[in-house]
Amino acid sequence: MHLPIRLAALMPDTALNSKPPKSIPLLLILVFPCLLQMLTTVGVIGLLSLQNQQTNDLDHTLITLMLCLLSVSVTLAMVLYLSRKLAGPILRLSEASRRIAQGECQLVDVGRVEELAVLAKSFNQMSQEIQQSRRKLEDYSQSLEQKVRERTEALEQEIQRCTAIEVVLHEANQELERLAFMDGLTQVANRRHFDDRLNQEWWRLKRKQAPLSIILCDIDFFKQYNDTYGHQAGDECLRRVANALIKAAARPADLVARYGGEEFALILPDTPALGAIQVARKIQTVIRQLQIPHQGSAVSPYVTLSVGIASTVPHSSSSLNQLIQSADSALYRAKSRGRNCTVINRLSLGECDLRLA
Repeated sequence: MHLPIRLAALMPDTALNSKPPKSIPLLLILVFPCLLQMLTTVGVIGLLSLQNQQTNDLDHTLITLMLCLLSVSVTLAMVLYLSRKLAGPILRLSEASRRIAQGECQLVDVGRVEELAVLAKSFNQMSQEIQQSRRKLEDYSQSLEQKVRERTEALEQEIQRCTAIEVVLHEANQELERLAFMDGLTQVANRRHFDDRLNQEWWRLKRKQAPLSIILCDIDFFKQYNDTYGHQAGDECLRRVANALIKAAARPADLVARYGGEEFALILPDTPALGAIQVARKIQTVIRQLQIPHQGSAVSPYVTLSVGIASTVPHSSSSLNQLIQSADSALYRAKSRGRNCTVINRLSLGECDLRLA
């Protein structure tokens, strides 16, 4: 039903606006058999009317049969001719339509029947336009696929670049965070990290009602060490002492920090006073085993430490500042009592002097 509309749309303007042809063979082919049959019928009727006037009925019947056979023969001939002129081109148009549907460009020759020739011309034009449209569509599809492929590759490269930048930034942030919380000389935690961690442990252990101990250590006569051996040797001494403290406080939860100058601090979570004393004794033992020469010391030919310990169970009536002041007070008393010793100050039990030989 939609074929005439499509063909009309595809037909050139000259074909649509041209005058009808002077001869119409297809119409004559369709009308001629009917006219011939009518003439034969009229002839038969005329012969039958003459039957009353002729006496020879046998001749009359033979003539009638001959005319009927002639009419049928002519009709069959015209039908065969019509089949050759119409059925063949129509079948070729149908086959061409099927091939076009499969993607092939198919042109059709329908002979000299003018109406079918016009139809075939429009059909061939439509076939060519479809083929051109398909080629343009294929070219556009290939161009689009190429652009998508190039864009995808560009995006993948951009993603890889961004991923590499993120890795570098992550490593840089980790390094900055490490530098922000680590002492550059001794590679232990700095004062800032110590304060943050001590505050976290205070509140955690307050909720848990578990003991918290801190240790403050000071290198005895360190100014005289620098004056005797130089600042580079003093820096190396600080690094060796820091490593000794790390060995003494071996638990993952323990923290060793440089508190300032030649002073170090240790945080010992979940550690009562007796545990802190054991760690202090281990520190003194490791430092003594290092045997770092110290000619400027008044208490030993080797580097020694003064140690102050404070231990408590955080509760509402105590504060973090009290714990730090208690450890600092114990360290001051260790220095005032001759250095190279350990003093523990438990907030509830007072001070205890643990001098180590």
